[in-house]
Amino acid sequence: MTFLKKHNRIDIVILFVIIIFALAFRLYKIETPLIEFHSWRQADTLAVARNYSREGINMLLPRYDDVSPLQTGQDNPRGYRMVEFPLYNAVIALWYQLIPQLDIVVWGRAVSIFSSIVILGIIFNLALREAGRIAAVVSAMMYAVMPFFVFYTRAILPEVFASMLVMIALYVAYRSRSKYAIILSAVAFALAVLVKPTTVFYALALWYAYAHHQSKLSFRLATPLVLLAVALVPFGLWRLYIQQYPEGIPANSWLITSVSTGGAMYPIFFRPAFFRWIFFERINVLILGSYNLVFFIQGLWSKTKTFLPHALLLSSFAYLFTFQGGNVQHEYYQILILPSLAIISGIGFSYIYKNAHHLIQKIAVFAMGTALFIASWFISWEKVQHYYYSLSDIPQFAKIVRTFVAPDELIVVDTGGDTTALFAFDRKGSPGIYSSAKSFKEKGYAYIFTYNQQTADSLEQEDPTITRVFANDRFVLLKL
Repeated sequence: MTFLKKHNRIDIVILFVIIIFALAFRLYKIETPLIEFHSWRQADTLAVARNYSREGINMLLPRYDDVSPLQTGQDNPRGYRMVEFPLYNAVIALWYQLIPQLDIVVWGRAVSIFSSIVILGIIFNLALREAGRIAAVVSAMMYAVMPFFVFYTRAILPEVFASMLVMIALYVAYRSRSKYAIILSAVAFALAVLVKPTTVFYALALWYAYAHHQSKLSFRLATPLVLLAVALVPFGLWRLYIQQYPEGIPANSWLITSVSTGGAMYPIFFRPAFFRWIFFERINVLILGSYNLVFFIQGLWSKTKTFLPHALLLSSFAYLFTFQGGNVQHEYYQILILPSLAIISGIGFSYIYKNAHHLIQKIAVFAMGTALFIASWFISWEKVQHYYYSLSDIPQFAKIVRTFVAPDELIVVDTGGDTTALFAFDRKGSPGIYSSAKSFKEKGYAYIFTYNQQTADSLEQEDPTITRVFANDRFVLLKL
């Protein structure tokens, strides 16, 4: 009842309806195997959770299925995955252990969906307090149903979980000035940086959320330093710890300046291609669906109760302009900026609606806005619908491979570094042929899987002891 007293019941009902929409959209294909767009990155994340569920949760030693040197440059026989702190992976593993009747892929998506619903609630409340009910509804609906938002907020990636922690930290700091709220906010932000270090850019928005409560300039200036200290100390300790396992740390220096195209690295830092890909192809077309850009641009200049929505957007832009290579190379890097895009767009629509002074004008604005939103949805969906369908033959191949390859045997999967097949096969090994058959045998590998008949022929010529245990017109499985 306390919650109801503090909030208008109409707003609660509206938010509940939007959450139902969000769940309905995110449950689409929730049970399909992990073979969709960016499945390799999701497979790496979920492999850690699957190994936790089987071997026990050791937060200091996350392990996945790739034991090759392809990602790190060093042989990784234990399969260490020393990237983000594995809190997200551990949460998935815990739920899977509690209810193993649901596939771990479903649990991975469910944890992301839950995180997105929490974010949705915070977006609604922030926009409501900053610009009113219209802004809240449009912001929340954009986050709830726009195709890019939907796909990536149900993907098995730590970015959604980290975004939830950032938004919790931000909202708690924004709503309360008590010392307990400050502590909770700082802890949530520290966890967010551990789960995804790039969330550190949201210290700017969090600083503002703290500072707008303070009347003394000294407090406003000191707050950022305190926040960074709290957030970066645990992260610094984690980064210091994982240096003991260099074989588990993927190469990452390129994320700031370069992209990989055709196997080579090309600089993109502040090049015209960066602006085209991020601001036109991604934000304009793919994320906002083109027509919603009108509301986003208006939202940039619209007045709000405080500067918090724009501080959140500045944090997003600081992240985009720093990790330019990563953001151009991988669409999922834009998960972190989705809340700010939704809020600013909702504020923009609200401003246009409120400045329509007559009933006829308001009806026209509402009708036009609804039409543009629907048109934007279809433009985005035309691009995103294909993300749900990819590599659809791997689950069938996995059934065959598992009949020949024992769970403790290593396999080489000729997929150019893509670990999707390794995860689907539920076997450890290498996601690429990076050495000779003799070298693989010496390292303990037992099988090679390849889609290429010529590759299979070449390996057999190299080593006559290799035998084909299965072959059809789609793939060949060789025993070393």
